[in-house]
Amino acid sequence: MSTNPPQFLIKRRTGSTPQEFSKRWLNHGPLVLPWLLANGVVYYAQIHRPVWSSSEAGTSNPGVDLTEWDGAAEMVFGEGSDITTATSGARYFQDVVVKDELEFLYTKSTSHAKPVVGGISGDRVEFVKGGKPLVEFESWQKRYEEVEDSKAAD
Repeated sequence: MSTNPPQFLIKRRTGSTPQEFSKRWLNHGPLVLPWLLANGVVYYAQIHRPVWSSSEAGTSNPGVDLTEWDGAAEMVFGEGSDITTATSGARYFQDVVVKDELEFLYTKSTSHAKPVVGGISGDRVEFVKGGKPLVEFESWQKRYEEVEDSKAAD
C-alpha cells in the first residue's frame, strides 16, 4: 500500500501462549473475510509478533509498550464504509466473528484494540488487498450467507 493503513494493537486471551494465539488468529482470517468484503474493506492484514519499525514510531506512541500486546490488525475501509456501519446490526459479525474472537482474544476486538500511529512491523499476513481476497474462504462465505439469510427471514 502506498500509505500506512490504520493499525490496532490487540491482546491474546489470558492463559494462551503466543504460539497458540498466532495459530488461532491466522485461522480467524478466512472466517472474517466474507464480512470484511461485504462491508467494503479494501485491505486487511494481521501483524504477528509486533515491533516498532523505527525509533520515531515508538516516540509517536508515548506510553505504548509493545511487550504488552500480541498483534496488530490493519484494516482499510473503502469510500462510504466504516467500522461503525459495518458492525451495527451485523448478525454475522456478532454471532460468528465476535464469538470466534472471544476464543483467542482478551476481549472482543472492538472493546480493547488500541489504535497506534503507524510504525508497527512484524510478521505481516495479508488477507485482503485491493478489495480482493488473498486466501480461500468459500466455506465461511456459505456460513455468512446462511446467517445473513436467517436475519432477513426474521
